[in-house]
Amino acid sequence: MVLFGDATFAENMPGLIEMLALYPDQDAVYLRIGDSTAVSYINQKYHYSRYFHSAAMALRKGGGGTASAASPVLAETDDIKINAFTITSEGETLLVGQNEIAKLELFGNKKRYVVTFPDTRAGSIFIFEWKLESNEPVFSGRRYLGRTYPVLANRTVISCPEGWVFNFLVSPSCIYRQQRSPEYIYGNDIWVNHIWNAGSLPGIVFEENSPPITEFIPCLNYAFSYDRRWPAGEKNKVDWQLISSIYQKHLNSLNKIDQSLSLEAANVTAGASSAKDKARRIFDFVTKSFSVVYSDIDISAAPDILLKRGAGSQAEGAFILGAMFSKSDITFNYVLISTRDNGEVIKSMPALYYFNRLLVAARFDRDTVWFDPAYRGVPMGILPFEDQAVDGLPIKNKADGFITTPISDYRENGRAVNLKISFDSKGALVAECLELLSGSLNVEEKNILQGLTPDESRQRWVDLTSRGLPGSIMKDLIFSDINSDIDPFRVSYRLELPDFIKSEDTRLFIPLDILGRWQFDIAYSENRRLPIELGRPHCEQEQIQIDIPTGFRVEYLPDNFNLNSYLGEIFSVVVVTANTIMVTRGLSLKPYRLKAESARSLNGFFSTARDEASKFIILRK
Repeated sequence: MVLFGDATFAENMPGLIEMLALYPDQDAVYLRIGDSTAVSYINQKYHYSRYFHSAAMALRKGGGGTASAASPVLAETDDIKINAFTITSEGETLLVGQNEIAKLELFGNKKRYVVTFPDTRAGSIFIFEWKLESNEPVFSGRRYLGRTYPVLANRTVISCPEGWVFNFLVSPSCIYRQQRSPEYIYGNDIWVNHIWNAGSLPGIVFEENSPPITEFIPCLNYAFSYDRRWPAGEKNKVDWQLISSIYQKHLNSLNKIDQSLSLEAANVTAGASSAKDKARRIFDFVTKSFSVVYSDIDISAAPDILLKRGAGSQAEGAFILGAMFSKSDITFNYVLISTRDNGEVIKSMPALYYFNRLLVAARFDRDTVWFDPAYRGVPMGILPFEDQAVDGLPIKNKADGFITTPISDYRENGRAVNLKISFDSKGALVAECLELLSGSLNVEEKNILQGLTPDESRQRWVDLTSRGLPGSIMKDLIFSDINSDIDPFRVSYRLELPDFIKSEDTRLFIPLDILGRWQFDIAYSENRRLPIELGRPHCEQEQIQIDIPTGFRVEYLPDNFNLNSYLGEIFSVVVVTANTIMVTRGLSLKPYRLKAESARSLNGFFSTARDEASKFIILRK
């Protein structure tokens, strides 16, 4: 295993002026990163060692995100030794005491250590290093060569027995030098080091609605392929079918369903009229009885134990769901996915580490219905946005390749707004509103509100409705059952704007965008560095009835408008009767992912929506 010494590092540190000249717009820069990993399997025991070292310089006071650092997520039995200190601009060394290293207890008997560096003035250098010893099997993984801040030099090493064959891929590509060390004796085996040296890696700037930023940081992906020492080793390469069967064996080893879970499934499905009804009841029961704390494919216990525990990983929730489906004679498959916010699977490199969720796909006659227990109150078969249109690996003995999760049409993810506007005898504007959300918008809003207090929920909806009528007061805010798996999200409320009509007014200006939903602040640079990921294709429609106040008549109505493009739809129709004005407006976004070249078209689309939002209906006394 290769370690990185730093005896002469302080003598060769570049200066602050030099770094500011190279990176005038950055808060910090990584001067050096070293990451060395050794994996072995000796005497029927697995061992994993890793040594990490980084040195970052603050180019401005505060040092941005480099002023703190964290270890990887660790198993409870992992042993780690951490060393951290700051070299000030005057050359003084300020150690971080072991009692100042914060330990974070994570769910599922996991842990992590976090360091905050002293003295974050410009010119300070933050040194963070640790050595990890583990018996957890990690035969594949990622090693990020770059960071969100620029990296001057990175050296990454994977050490292993010479007979082990790994697949390696740097993605996205960058300029690096790869080499293989001479063979050497370690223990009773012949070992080799695989080494990558990369340098002058630029930082990544986050941009609005981008895909996961980690997709744009150069990363070394490595995955074990086969052992030359096996008989016919090349014929036993790790492929996706093997990955699937390994995960299935892990599930089978834990799937010891006891009588209590069988009784629970029978009680939940009692009186169900069909297999679909059984599935809906089980899904509702599981999402209400088991809280998903984090997205991960780790499963630590049998389903009955997990259900009694009541919380854990997303995959553990799916495991309980599948176990209860099995006891209720519902045909299904488990499917591993990597969500849209987690990055894409590299199909040429079979490995488990890509995936972060386990879905359940149940079959009813010719229909396949998908389930993700990560959210409560989700109608059966509705996947959240991040699960849609991603590659999935079915978990079965002979998996025959990837499948793609379904994608909902943008019109299925809807928001319908019914708004009635009137004016009282004192001149106040009164708006009574009812909103309904369907599809993935329904899932998303319910999930947000489930994590908020009543006061926070109210403030969220005050913010969502106040832009069109500044100064308005919200009253009678009522949410439907946000945990219901049957009802769509429904909210009703009342807005009042006192003194909207004053005695001296001869004209009234009523905005078409009465709720302020079309006042987008988004503006995309035509020189975008990252592709555009809208991620939430949906449609919104508002129907607004305005009662014309006594003594006023219509002086001006905006022209009807309609735009339908590959980006989306915008339309606005205004109709007048004797005493009322009816406004019907719609805004839809269609695509999931756009290329950076679409920035100008997207700006034009949102600009058109803003132009329509800025129009007024004018009434004259």
